Amino acid sequence: MIKQLSGIPVEITVKNNLRSVRLTVTQKSKVKLSVPQGYPPEAAWAFVLSKQKWIEKCLEKHKKAPVFEIKNGAVLPIVGQTLRIEHIPGRIKSVCERSGCLMVTSDESSFVKTAENFISEKLLTYITQRAAYYSHLTGLCFAEISISRMRSKWGQCNIDKQSMKFSLNLAFMPTDAVDYVVLHEIAHLRHARHDKSFYGYIARFMPDYKRRIKLLNP
Repeated sequence: MIKQLSGIPVEITVKNNLRSVRLTVTQKSKVKLSVPQGYPPEAAWAFVLSKQKWIEKCLEKHKKAPVFEIKNGAVLPIVGQTLRIEHIPGRIKSVCERSGCLMVTSDESSFVKTAENFISEKLLTYITQRAAYYSHLTGLCFAEISISRMRSKWGQCNIDKQSMKFSLNLAFMPTDAVDYVVLHEIAHLRHARHDKSFYGYIARFMPDYKRRIKLLNP
């Protein structure tokens, strides 16, 4: 179901496995509200209305955010390096870094996906190294790390499985910001909620975490 909030489309979805209301504004400026089965529609819409200023602020922020598009000739920050992406037409897919360039060999139809897969692996390598560092620092252990094309979150921690998932978009963020997200998700293994105890715990290992958060939301 889609309803209008002062001209802003809001998609409302009912999910059986959800325990509480979840409101998100994606990086593509889509507003989504997920509610548990049986949640009263009027209560759901009242929640949206109560968050109108927050929604408008998020949408405005997304409009000002830089766009990192993978295309031939694009110069992008990729896991701490500034690289120019160059597409080389060819049947055999390959990617290599050379003299400040990311050389992507592929046919036209698979160019973006080939580049994304390489960037994903590059990001996974970096995050795995940093996660090992913060795991040693905190004494908190994780079982698995993966990279996903998440649009509405930078990271996600499954406490029960001790697994962490990170957005591919982190590849285009400063490494200081990436390190914060890594520690943020690891901290969830100790503190589930975003409360004072959670951020106090992060501050023990990363005193400048607030500065790093701003790098994610310029």
